Amino acid sequence: MTHHKTPLILSCLLVAFVSLTSRAETDEPLDDFIDRPLEELLNIRVSSVASLFEEDELYVGSSVSKVTEKMWRRQGAEKTFDAIEHVPGVYVVDYMYGQSVPTFRGFIGGEQYNSFLVLIDGVPLNNYASSSSTYGTVNFALGNLQSMEVIRGPGSALYGADAFNGVVSLNSWSSDQDTIQGWAEGGAFGYWNSTVRFRQTLTDNISFTGAYTSSGTDDEEVAASFHSSVDGQLVDDEIANKYKNFTATNKLKIDDTEMSFYFSEHHADDGFTIGEVSPLVANGLHSNGAGRMKALKLSNSLDLGNNWQLDSTLFHVEDTFIGRWGDTAGEPVDATSLVFQIENNRQGLNLRFKRPFADSRIQVVVGYNYDLMEVDQFLAMPDPVENEQREMHGFMGQLDARLFDDLLQVIIGGRFDHYTDFGDYFAPRLALIYHPNTSSALKLLYGNAFRSPSVLEKTNNLFVEGGGGELKPEEVDTYELIWQKMAPSWRYSIALYHSEITKEIGFGDPSQPFPPYFVKWDNVGTIKSKGVELEGSYQYRQWSFDGNLAHNDTERTEPDDDDITAYPSIIVNLGVRYQFPDNISAGLNNMYLRDMKTDEGDFSPAYTNEDLPSLMRTDFHLSWKTKMDAKQLELYMNVMDMFDNADVKGDINSVENGKGTRGRKFVIGAQMDF
Repeated sequence: MTHHKTPLILSCLLVAFVSLTSRAETDEPLDDFIDRPLEELLNIRVSSVASLFEEDELYVGSSVSKVTEKMWRRQGAEKTFDAIEHVPGVYVVDYMYGQSVPTFRGFIGGEQYNSFLVLIDGVPLNNYASSSSTYGTVNFALGNLQSMEVIRGPGSALYGADAFNGVVSLNSWSSDQDTIQGWAEGGAFGYWNSTVRFRQTLTDNISFTGAYTSSGTDDEEVAASFHSSVDGQLVDDEIANKYKNFTATNKLKIDDTEMSFYFSEHHADDGFTIGEVSPLVANGLHSNGAGRMKALKLSNSLDLGNNWQLDSTLFHVEDTFIGRWGDTAGEPVDATSLVFQIENNRQGLNLRFKRPFADSRIQVVVGYNYDLMEVDQFLAMPDPVENEQREMHGFMGQLDARLFDDLLQVIIGGRFDHYTDFGDYFAPRLALIYHPNTSSALKLLYGNAFRSPSVLEKTNNLFVEGGGGELKPEEVDTYELIWQKMAPSWRYSIALYHSEITKEIGFGDPSQPFPPYFVKWDNVGTIKSKGVELEGSYQYRQWSFDGNLAHNDTERTEPDDDDITAYPSIIVNLGVRYQFPDNISAGLNNMYLRDMKTDEGDFSPAYTNEDLPSLMRTDFHLSWKTKMDAKQLELYMNVMDMFDNADVKGDINSVENGKGTRGRKFVIGAQMDF
């Protein structure tokens, strides 16, 4: 659309103008305190999420991206998954009860909120009640994190169920030396954020790390007009998206053993939900939600001799969530409400034996997992569910071999899982990687993954019939062809992919017409997705450029041909950054989304597949850093959606006009390192 071209041109001119008005550049190297964003991108080694060994990206057998804290702070990220919305092929949307969720490579819909696995330092956060992490860990604060790693595609060969169409690995903040850091932010819509974190050596072999973040916002005033399902009249409405969050991380390390405690509590008021579904819930556009997660982890890395290493982890996770929709602020007020309340706990043991052979040209991993998942209470049902259990034993193995003087790399692996409720499953993976030289790779990848049914999907609730014991795991097969090339000052990659979901868990016809049920959870059919992802970065002196483009085409092929429309067919991210003298940096990030439609609604089909306008968002970042004795100070400003487009996004649910966005937002902040 023409009106979106002007902001893009102006934003590029803004950085160019400021750079030209600065004093002349020199060829002297910048101080180590200055950010080098492209060097971050070029030298990032992906740790264990995709390979279980720390590897250069060229040698990993998955489509994987790593995002560091510096990256997401320059992008103005606020909540957990905001940090990865610039990753190729990732589309982040608001869901229900104040949740936001990432969707991967075209798979989007009200039934796909749980198609990805979330880990915190290797501990799984998805619960049995929903097969999702966000129904409990709504928002693990970014101030407590150091980086994230994202697998775009299947991960069940490494992590079992829930690692279906993506994996998001959260890596908590840590430091190699004693330090104290603190920062505070404030901005539009009543936004505030404060973080304190530190690392303290107690003895020669004992250290303690803590991180604590409190954040929230008052009222984002997001436009949300709709036609009432009661009388058909247009209702001029707003969504507040108000929330408060507190997140804490405590880690005690003794030699090679670490005990960690994680806590996150998130309260959301007046967020989006599934839309005006029917007179049953006349005010269903609004929702409240509150989630709390507590987790304990005991981990150890043991040298067994002869280059064998044993990584072991014991964990226990408890989460609770309560959501209510249909009775919060808006017009009409005080309509019928539905309440959703769950209590989960999950405990398990992970053992991984690893050994490199022949100067790391051969790497072997074998592992065992035990997982006990329990739903203590589920109150969304006519008859509450209590003490529902699922037990799992998993065995995995992987061989990574580099042959013919490292020209050819072969990765072959798989995982066998036994579940007490639905039986056995085997998920394989295979990667053939050709390395014409040390700076490039041509990859042919295959992966299979599955997601087992949740308690929500198996059990009847107020108006959805459960699938019961007949509901089977959904499966996905993904094929990828990837070319990657790196050089000292630039890099690029091209990825082609094709995925096919079979036995999709979604909404089908109920066993009897309404009442009591509108739809039924069932294995409804097949979805196919194909696309291309382009990514590149370049640095010239003080200039840094990065960007990516993702094109996707997803359709449901069974039982009927039907496009999956809410996911944009084109996603473009472009970033430019300039490093001034005197420790000043400025940057712009541009996001462009095209070809979105309202989602196919299972309850409100009247406004499905309506075209939505393209989205253009330009974000600006400015920072200044200085040293004061042994202290380091950074002052910064972010302007999100600086041209105040306030566009709408295609939605994971059947909201009539798409999900509105908040428009321009100013944030200022200061960080001090002691």
